[in-house]
Amino acid sequence: MEFRWAAVWIVLISAFSRNDANSNVTKCTAVDFIGQDQPNLYNSSIDTSTGFAYLAADSVYQFPCCGIVKQWQAFIKQNTGTMLFEVWRSTSGTAYKLAGSNEFVASVTDMLITLNVPSGAQMTVYPDDYIGWYTSNREMVAYTEGTGPEADNIKYTNLRPSPTAFTPGMNLDWSSASAYQNRNYGIRATIDANSPPFFTNLNFFMLAQPTWAVGYLVYTVSASDPNPSDTTITQLTITMNTDSYFSFDTTTHEVRVAANLTTLSGNYLLGFKVVDLCEYTASGTLTLSIYNEPPTILNLEATVEVLENQVAELLLYTLSVTDPSDPFTCGVSTTSPSPAPFSVRMKPSLTAYGVYVNNNPGLSVAANANYNVFVACSDGKGTTVEKLVVHIVASNSPVLTNLPNSVTLSTSAQTTDLVFDVDATDADSTVLTYTMTCSPLGCPFKILASSGRIQLTSDLVYQTVGSYDVTVTVSDGYSSRSSSLAVVISGLNTAPVITNLPIVSSLSIQENTNLGTSVYQVTATDNDRDTLFYTMTSVPGSGMGYFQINSANGLITTSTTNAINYETLTATSFTLYIHVSDGTLTTDQTLLVKVNNQNEDLFFSQPVYRIYANEGNAGQQMNPGLSVIDTDVGDSVSYSMNCGSNSGYMTMASSSGLLTYAINYDLDKPGLPTAITCIVTARDSGGLTATATLSVNIAEINDNTPAFLSSSYTFTLYNNVVVGTSIGNVSAVDGDIGTNGQFIYSLDQTTLTTDYFQISQTSLITLKNSLSGVVGDLDFAAKATDTGGRLGFASVRVTVLEPTTTTAATTTIGYKNMFDDKRNIVWFSMVCILALIVLAVTLYVCLNHVRYWPIGFDPFKECAKGFECRKPDCLKSKPRPRFQPKRPKPPPPRWEPSLPPATPVPITIPSEKPQASSDVYDFWKESWNGNL
Repeated sequence: MEFRWAAVWIVLISAFSRNDANSNVTKCTAVDFIGQDQPNLYNSSIDTSTGFAYLAADSVYQFPCCGIVKQWQAFIKQNTGTMLFEVWRSTSGTAYKLAGSNEFVASVTDMLITLNVPSGAQMTVYPDDYIGWYTSNREMVAYTEGTGPEADNIKYTNLRPSPTAFTPGMNLDWSSASAYQNRNYGIRATIDANSPPFFTNLNFFMLAQPTWAVGYLVYTVSASDPNPSDTTITQLTITMNTDSYFSFDTTTHEVRVAANLTTLSGNYLLGFKVVDLCEYTASGTLTLSIYNEPPTILNLEATVEVLENQVAELLLYTLSVTDPSDPFTCGVSTTSPSPAPFSVRMKPSLTAYGVYVNNNPGLSVAANANYNVFVACSDGKGTTVEKLVVHIVASNSPVLTNLPNSVTLSTSAQTTDLVFDVDATDADSTVLTYTMTCSPLGCPFKILASSGRIQLTSDLVYQTVGSYDVTVTVSDGYSSRSSSLAVVISGLNTAPVITNLPIVSSLSIQENTNLGTSVYQVTATDNDRDTLFYTMTSVPGSGMGYFQINSANGLITTSTTNAINYETLTATSFTLYIHVSDGTLTTDQTLLVKVNNQNEDLFFSQPVYRIYANEGNAGQQMNPGLSVIDTDVGDSVSYSMNCGSNSGYMTMASSSGLLTYAINYDLDKPGLPTAITCIVTARDSGGLTATATLSVNIAEINDNTPAFLSSSYTFTLYNNVVVGTSIGNVSAVDGDIGTNGQFIYSLDQTTLTTDYFQISQTSLITLKNSLSGVVGDLDFAAKATDTGGRLGFASVRVTVLEPTTTTAATTTIGYKNMFDDKRNIVWFSMVCILALIVLAVTLYVCLNHVRYWPIGFDPFKECAKGFECRKPDCLKSKPRPRFQPKRPKPPPPRWEPSLPPATPVPITIPSEKPQASSDVYDFWKESWNGNL
């Protein structure tokens, strides 16, 4: 339970895995297990019901998030057959909808089975869905009685009488279903993150006609989702942005014309959004290109002339414009230079558009000798733009009669006092306009445009500049003349002078500088020895919150209340305007201050990270979910890890922190750890580091199929052996370790008429049914099935022979040598005993008489008396002929079957009654007489 709730918290906290701003559903973002953590521990009992559906409506079996089911596990106690792993979703009260199911065919019992759901069959689950299951025959899933609250509402109902198959999407009312209490069923589901949907035919560009009628079918939008149940039971939700010209049917996904399109032209965009069950979204656009033929201006480009002294409105040019289908309007699009005193409007005759110069246009050859007037004609769908060039013709210019000149003013002069009165004449015009500029800028006087009178704009008591050069210009509206006026001011007050500003470069200050730290000392002098006052402003204005100036001595310091944090500043560069005043005159200078970013400490968001993964091949990636908090904006972070003695098994990507197997990590091989603890180091671009502990837990998976030591086995026996006789061993091995490496033996005798044989879990094949009357080869298969359903095969051939002789109590077999026959052992033993007796008597006689032999006595010659012969070889000793009994002919050789040398055939011979000594004598006698 602790692991489950930890996984739930991971799901609830992970708001960063998907960018889905409108989602209100808790999404699965990491692998989690729903149900019993170790289903194989709940294997005490099993129901005897048949055709029942189960709904585990308890929090233990409740899905906490929206995701997909990638694996099922259950402990099959007994009964094989087809089982459906199911997910039930509450619709209202006691009514539930079957959200989906995965089928598994169990062929073994009393073991934990695992179903890895193919990607095309992985169902989508929703928060508060429940695990369920169904078996059409007898119940298969085991359970253990409990006393706690973990499984108090296991509902069950009989679906066997149902006339039709119960399929995903169908509803079932469980109000009449019974419920078990305090039962912990050995079943669980493994969930993972869902995948977002996508449009299959957007983003798309197509041509459109403005003449399409209302209701016209424009396009049919299509979307899909990698998770199949999102496109079958649940259905994806597709919507279109609100639009006044087009409509969208959310059921058929058809886009149709909703209003007249004749006012549209160019590219028109329609936006769509698709949402799946987990509220993952995707967007797409349909671009409609609506074409319209714009008006045509037939008589542009052209050039016209107008005098610069033109005053009244005047028609300059008549336009010739056509449009084959639509009414149009014309106007001025733009001018160069701009603005310009020209317009386009319908002529009084209402037969054509004309280009006009406006009233009082103020044309001047000196200012602009030519204007480019761009005329635009539009029918509301398309626009045509052409150019008309207007050339300005010069007229007579005005004359200044009392300039150039000069004037002197005292500091006692006040606002509006006269400085100078400019006179001018013009032969073509009585209306003249006066303007002026001065150097240096900011002179304290102005010129009246209509009269040429120059007057003060401020009192000269505060004046600091001693003289100005004024340029006066007079214009008749078409041409102009300019001349100069020198203005001298006597008796000035000297303004303060800032001696150490501006500086060549900006002033830098580090973030996190202590409050009240000195930044810059401003110094100023005043020839009048006035008391100076220092003030300061900032651009941007937020700088005044971080810097301050001493009004008496000009010392700029950091704020005494606000700390400077680079990451929270709205600006990092401030222009400080320093103002020094003597009470009358003020001098200004600027100081540019830049705040520098400091490299601040980083740290992991949590001290320990844990990742649970399966064994895998080199290159397989895992995401430990590392997260580093660094207050430095835009700082880069690289990752590394040290796993001590376990280093080298996996690598870490420096940029992303993803783990990758460096080797083929197979826990079936000895020496590889199932748990690795590493120290992960995060380093920023400035060299600062942070560490965290990474715990990697690696699970062994069932990835090896049991394999027999030989692909085929051959045995031989006679058809009169008794039931229970051992035939031989057919051993298999499984490369997996632990539970995954366990397997059971079985025989596939479907090719035989009868199950003649059986196999033990020690791989020994024995005779199960009598072979009486059977002769020939019996071919069948030996199987080894592991806990994951992986199956290994080996072919087995048993050659059944018919014995040459049989007795009721023995099984006759062929003999490999003389001593395999007990009768040969008996007579051979008797012969050996007689030979030993003869040898003993001979030695006794010889040794008993050797002492009586006289000197020179030759026992061999004495023994040879009576046997003399006259042949050359008579001196050679010859044995005296004696009676030789007629030996019986040896029995004909028996046919012996050829047995496989690799696997000896274990033949069980029933025990025989031992013979008494008299029986041995009788047996020997019969053997001597040739009766055997």
